[in-house]
Amino acid sequence: MQAWCAEDSLAEKITSLFILIAAGKVPPTNIPLLTAGRGVALPEAPGVGLPPVVVGSIILRFVGTPALVQQSARTTSHFLEPKPLQFAVGLAGGCELMISAITALLDIHPEWVDIP
Repeated sequence: MQAWCAEDSLAEKITSLFILIAAGKVPPTNIPLLTAGRGVALPEAPGVGLPPVVVGSIILRFVGTPALVQQSARTTSHFLEPKPLQFAVGLAGGCELMISAITALLDIHPEWVDIP
């Protein structure tokens, strides 16, 4: 009888990498590689302009999604109780305000990761 899959050293190395990222054991020099995103401008209706959209790292999605699922009850209670929190809705320059706030928090806590 054949094994279902052969030994896969690449998968083992990627798994080890994901575990280190999830544990917050990323060297400071590598953090910008993980937190960088590709910016894209998507056209909207005429006269509205080009809103920027940033596509983040797929690696952080692979690591972050299970972490968020595991912490979903805490996340839900934090953002939805006692009332839902929405940041920068209906506020001129709201996006820039949130970027500044997130940047300031990441400067204070370089071990944190912002997952869009």
